[in-house]
Amino acid sequence: MNVYEINGHFIAAESANQALDFYLEETNFIDEIEFGEMPEGEMETISISCRRVPDKELVKKDIPCCEDGCARCDDLNDYVYDSLQDVLDKSINFPCTLAVSS
Repeated sequence: MNVYEINGHFIAAESANQALDFYLEETNFIDEIEFGEMPEGEMETISISCRRVPDKELVKKDIPCCEDGCARCDDLNDYVYDSLQDVLDKSINFPCTLAVSS
């Protein structure tokens, strides 16, 4: 299983194509595209960035456990942080979104 970052979404999938299909379906990216009035000859560009996340980045613990307090961090002054690998290890169904960068 690999992890791909597509427009800030970290997705676990077998391939980049599978991750992209999942991203497009989950985010409704195409539905969000809207062009205004375009003068003759004008061109608009839509881009999607995709990269395979290196293994060394999978172990960095920088994903907060929650957004506003949970059983894991209630007694602390900070969140408990997980790595992409931690979240991947707990995941059952693939492809899936592991995290979304802010």
